[in-house]
Amino acid sequence: HNFVIGSSAMDGRVSAGPLFGRPFGGTAILIKNDLVNAVTNVASSERYTVVKVANWLLVCVYLPCVGTDQRFLVYIDTLQEIQAIISDNNECNYLIGGDFNSDLNLVNQLNCSVNSFMADTGLHRCDVLMPVATNYTYINESMECMSQIDYMLTSNPDLTVAFNILDIDINLSDHLPILAVCCCNRVD
Repeated sequence: HNFVIGSSAMDGRVSAGPLFGRPFGGTAILIKNDLVNAVTNVASSERYTVVKVANWLLVCVYLPCVGTDQRFLVYIDTLQEIQAIISDNNECNYLIGGDFNSDLNLVNQLNCSVNSFMADTGLHRCDVLMPVATNYTYINESMECMSQIDYMLTSNPDLTVAFNILDIDINLSDHLPILAVCCCNRVD
């Protein structure tokens, strides 16, 4: 059995009037019930959810995509908010994963900001530390496009023991699941 900590984008959309299309945003982290005593909910918004599990700060992100109003400002504000949370929990290791909605291998203003955030917080890309056969994390077969926009970032490569991009048989998303395995000290 599991429990969920997260935030939905539906609240803001439904309160704004009639719903047209699918709202974007919302993040969540699924936690096994046997870890409930070791988990603290740190923060949750439509752009990120942060939990503390033992000596790790886990962050799930959904950063704005191309076409989002004031994308760059929203992106930077979100990274700054996450950086403040990391600073407040500097005794922890941290793992940030999710949809960055940008190919971090490209050189542009947005990615330079992400790279600065990573340098300032001591983060390392798991796909660089542990290369896998395919780097594509987003696949839209009907539009015949693939890209790498989902990432896992770790503050402690020595305790991040595995990383993979999963190609599972049943996946109702156009994003492939990404996996990172970390060693932690369990607190009961």
